[in-house]
Amino acid sequence: MQTQERAWNFPTASSDLSLELGRLLGVSRLVSDVMVSRGIREEGSGRKFLEPDTGDLLDPFLFPSMEQACERVHQAVREQESVVVYGDYDVDGMTASTILFWVLKKLGARVEVFIPDRQSAGYGLNCDAIRQLREGGASLLITVDNGVSATAEIAYAVSLGVSVIVTDHHTLPDKLPEHAILLHPRIPGREYPFPHLCGAGVAYKFGLALLSTSQVEGREDVRERFARNCLDVVAIGTVADMVPLVGENRILVREGLRQLARTEHPGLRALLGLERLVGQRLTVDHIGFKICPKLNSAGRIDDHRVSLNLLMARDVAAAGRLALRLAAINHERIRLVTELMKVALDQAPAWADRALPVVVLPTDKKGLVGLVAQRLKDSFHKPFLVLASNGATATGSGRSVDGFDLVAALETQRDRLVRFGGHAMAVGFTIEVSRVNAFADALAEYSADRLRTRPDAPPLELSAVLGAESLTQQTLQELDRLAPFGQGNPSPLLALCRLPVARAERIGDGKHVRLESPALPRDVKNVGFNLSEEVERALKAASCLDVAFHFELDNWNGRENLQMRLQAVRPSM
Repeated sequence: MQTQERAWNFPTASSDLSLELGRLLGVSRLVSDVMVSRGIREEGSGRKFLEPDTGDLLDPFLFPSMEQACERVHQAVREQESVVVYGDYDVDGMTASTILFWVLKKLGARVEVFIPDRQSAGYGLNCDAIRQLREGGASLLITVDNGVSATAEIAYAVSLGVSVIVTDHHTLPDKLPEHAILLHPRIPGREYPFPHLCGAGVAYKFGLALLSTSQVEGREDVRERFARNCLDVVAIGTVADMVPLVGENRILVREGLRQLARTEHPGLRALLGLERLVGQRLTVDHIGFKICPKLNSAGRIDDHRVSLNLLMARDVAAAGRLALRLAAINHERIRLVTELMKVALDQAPAWADRALPVVVLPTDKKGLVGLVAQRLKDSFHKPFLVLASNGATATGSGRSVDGFDLVAALETQRDRLVRFGGHAMAVGFTIEVSRVNAFADALAEYSADRLRTRPDAPPLELSAVLGAESLTQQTLQELDRLAPFGQGNPSPLLALCRLPVARAERIGDGKHVRLESPALPRDVKNVGFNLSEEVERALKAASCLDVAFHFELDNWNGRENLQMRLQAVRPSM
């Protein structure tokens, strides 16, 4: 099934505003043009963007209820209560769990981490787990990256005599849980000034506040070490959860990448070693494509505790063994997702004309449906809900496109669902198999009013048009001032127009391509992943191509090269 052609939106000429901003900040026209296009128009905000600093992080006590949450934890430490950090099995949840575990241990708490099994218990608080934890002596439950929608479960915990502190960042329900202390950046009327923190970011803020109000010997030094040494873990959770890399998140990730390069955590050092990244300059892509998939893979098809134990490991040898096991699990995850994608595409005649397809896969691998949903969404530029069906109930995951709120869509089907949660762009849910067809039909009708049945592929938003002579180390260094790149601050998409192409070489498994052009500098490589067919179609129409690409530094076997990572091509007009 061929995906749609995409429109190319070229940037306007440099404005007087961009030229003046560039002069004030001492940056190139390329950098100032990109900054202005992203809403950065004043010298002060421009300097904060180019030079993010941990000194600009907000006071954790701007969270409503932070003082109350800290006092409840300190009480638990004084009275040696049993504390449980109730986490989640994705990377954000595991990094947040790790952060709070370290802090609570430093405070002297009796603490353990509990994460429900993805296959049997699913996401978030559940009453069976709460009962078992209470029977084991727990009297304080601290959720991380979950809990804000668990009204009934929190009420049940309180009825058993368990106090609950919720740290979460997901979409707020219409009615907030009662009898729980809530640490959430978007409590109506009491919003934290930066609303985009992920679960690890909220946990980090809580940890800073706890250490600030503790009686730990050498409190300030302990807090300073925590603030620095946990930044790598916070950055991994932040990148994994795909929150906007602006404001505080930009600071946390930029500084976290620097800390990751010199990390003191054996588990992270072991992962970096497997990827040959020790001593390398690290980027968001290294976290997103090398570290996060491995950490996520255990919870998807094996045992999430492999990843959690790796993050918490203190022994170098044990960390190395865990890293090798994760690599093997991740390899199997890749194989299984490829198989499930084939099954999903075989079903295309049944869902291709629906604005919001519901795809049912005959598998017990619940942890993989989100990956399939993401791939389908990326390929067909519309939201997808994908379910794993193996028994009386099915577990689903959804991924959306800008402008379509999946939580709002599922809210219309609340009566048909066993449970659901998430945010506008990504959701998880459980439904009885007997209700799936009616559920899919109802959502098809709901989405038809809000999405075009065959939506246009989103246009390519080009940041600048360059000549081949600009593909230099200096240009790369200029662009690097805009990093880290990710959600809310994408890597600038550049264009070369009328590039003469002598030959296109298929590489890898034949899906990827490399262009040969006499116009390109000899020291600049290029690669187009999954673009071989698109390139061949374009070359049948013209010998010169317009090329959209990201300009980056590629490191392969210890050698660094300038590289164009091709995103799209089209015949030159």
